[in-house]
Amino acid sequence: CKSWNRWLASIWKQGEGRLRWSCVLPLKTLDVAIEEMRFCRDNGACAVFLRCIEGDRLLHDPYFYPLYEAAAELGLAMAVHVGNGNEANCELLTQHIAQGGGFWKFRMNTAGACHSLIASDMMRQFPKLHFVFLEAGSQWLPFVISDLCRRLSHLRQPVDTILKENRIWVACETCDDLPAVLTYAGDDSLVIGTDYGHADQSSEIEAIYNLKKIGALPAATLDKMIDDNPRALYGL
Repeated sequence: CKSWNRWLASIWKQGEGRLRWSCVLPLKTLDVAIEEMRFCRDNGACAVFLRCIEGDRLLHDPYFYPLYEAAAELGLAMAVHVGNGNEANCELLTQHIAQGGGFWKFRMNTAGACHSLIASDMMRQFPKLHFVFLEAGSQWLPFVISDLCRRLSHLRQPVDTILKENRIWVACETCDDLPAVLTYAGDDSLVIGTDYGHADQSSEIEAIYNLKKIGALPAATLDKMIDDNPRALYGL
């Protein structure tokens, strides 16, 4: 973790502060992780890399509370990658699956992690904390939000405000049914990325151009997704 963070910090310095980044922390030793996080924030980091499952812990586990408290005070967002940090879980969820094993192993875990953050009421305990779920698209949001509203009576409000009130953002993909997703997510809580440098299903180097090209969204909504929302998420 440390050598990776030092490398990214050096790139940030060479870029004269233009290239912001996410830090990778030793989550098994939170005191060391928090100290490292402070160095990273001072050297260009704007987020902390997490996975939907970290070892034998889920993201709403109280174990992580000291990390969240420190990150909130430092102004660092929690950037939740589509990855799964539990080897046994990964092995189980790919058994006897010839194709598409990543859906259950990765993407469904993303939906569950977002659901549990809101259902656990954890975000109210850290009113400055920001979360973003990356690389799993946004098509799962209507399912998660409608399920939360059925289970939790206090969420039966305009559904498109739930993510914003919990300070949760989600990275969409251009293949998502964005008009439908926005009725649940609202236009303050979606962002988009290219996944530059990483060749997988989530990679789309021209994602921002293609999002505009689709023509299905108002210009004001596009401006939020491309500019305003990432600035609010990462404190830029």
